[in-house]
Amino acid sequence: MGTGTSCEEVPPSAQSGRDAVAAALTDDNYSVEDGVHSTSNAVLYAHKFTQRHPLLQWNDTENVVHGMGTRSSKLLVLVDICDMSGEVSSRVVLSVMSSSSSLLLSTAHPSGYKLKALLVSVRHPCLLPVLDVDKQHGGHGIFIMAQPFVPTGSIKDLIYCNPVPAKGYASKYSRVGRGLPRTLISRYGRHVLEALRALRSIGVVCDHLKTSNVMLDQDVARISDIFNPILGLSRDRSMQALTMPLEATVPLDILLFGHFLFEMAVGRELNAVVPRESDVAALPVDIANVLASIFGVSTVSPCSVEHLLAMPLFAAAPPMYLFDISELLSGMALLESSNQLNAERRSHQLRQFHVAAIHAARTNAGKGTDGGKEKAVLPTSRGAKKPPPLKRMSYRRASSSVMA
Repeated sequence: MGTGTSCEEVPPSAQSGRDAVAAALTDDNYSVEDGVHSTSNAVLYAHKFTQRHPLLQWNDTENVVHGMGTRSSKLLVLVDICDMSGEVSSRVVLSVMSSSSSLLLSTAHPSGYKLKALLVSVRHPCLLPVLDVDKQHGGHGIFIMAQPFVPTGSIKDLIYCNPVPAKGYASKYSRVGRGLPRTLISRYGRHVLEALRALRSIGVVCDHLKTSNVMLDQDVARISDIFNPILGLSRDRSMQALTMPLEATVPLDILLFGHFLFEMAVGRELNAVVPRESDVAALPVDIANVLASIFGVSTVSPCSVEHLLAMPLFAAAPPMYLFDISELLSGMALLESSNQLNAERRSHQLRQFHVAAIHAARTNAGKGTDGGKEKAVLPTSRGAKKPPPLKRMSYRRASSSVMA
């Protein structure tokens, strides 16, 4: 037999890749937006990516993690990291996505080298680093982001007492959550605010902040998937519906931090534009004051990360540090393009929302409103007789009818 490979034969590496794909696709409950064919391409691509790294090892028993996250267009794959002796020392999570899901990749078409140079250099103690980036050349249009897998899980895992972060999203958060102690809220909140400030220093608005995206790595809260806003991936629609009514007056990342803080304090998600008075009244004064500064009428306009960091809840926690901008110089042009594209998209979406809200308000003019529901008001301090008025109550009533 010659050294070439006939049409009948399959190279061992390719055969092992196909076997890995077949094993990974045995769960019939998993699908991606583009169908099973795209899923098989994504798994095979992840397997080849693993083979190119000498310290990465494909795990035949646990690789594709079905439903660990909420994005149907993102395939998550766990691979092992081995030391020089061959022992498994830690794990890496590979996020495999279609290039068409990225506003930056589908518009600016950056090279894989430039993309990797930018994302790998975005480093901060309160951000989970991107270890490697790979963009497939060819017709499938797939890219991979590699990040450390944190076995202790996220802040959401802590709230819902979930010991297995790799479980399916719906099942691991089905139980009733519990609010965290004030000391942890202060510490983790400070970490996240420092990360938001660092991202702001390079023009990035963190539009995907939530408790399930903040990992607890050796008691440090670190925002993961930071490539989401840089690549311009679409926001979660349910969260977008809750933040859009206030985005004209409050920065998006501050609103998301308000939702993040509420869930840490109360033990459940804030499924409303603003919290209700009954929920906030039971919280410590310093936590209630932060929520009032974000969601209520504030003397500071607009509310900023610096303002929140100076509040008593977070001021006592030790500070972190900003980026070393010199490490980002090679990728600043691409980053500026990303920031501009994201800003234009947010502005367009906000204009559409305002037009729809005005149309709904005119349509509902003259109709009676339901005044029997509990008003969502926020006290500035516990026991305050007259809590501050809410932002744009009539505006939120009009906008809520749009989202109904």
